[in-house]
Amino acid sequence: MAVAALSATSPSQGKLAAGDVITGVAGTPVALPSDIGRALAGREPGQPVPVTYQRKNSNAATEVT
Repeated sequence: MAVAALSATSPSQGKLAAGDVITGVAGTPVALPSDIGRALAGREPGQPVPVTYQRKNSNAATEVT
C-alpha cells in the first residue's frame, strides 16, 4: 500500500515519505487499507506501532504513533 502524501504535522513525518510502500503494520502483512485497520485493532491511540516498508527497492522499518 503506497503512501501518497504526509501532512507537515503527521507523526510519521521524517519517518515515512510519499512513494513508500507499507508492507507490514504491527507484525501483520498489509496490502489494503482495511489490513491496517485490522493490524491496529485493540491498540491505544499514541501507542508506538512498528511499520515495515519499501523505499526505492530497499526494505526498512520504523515506529510510528
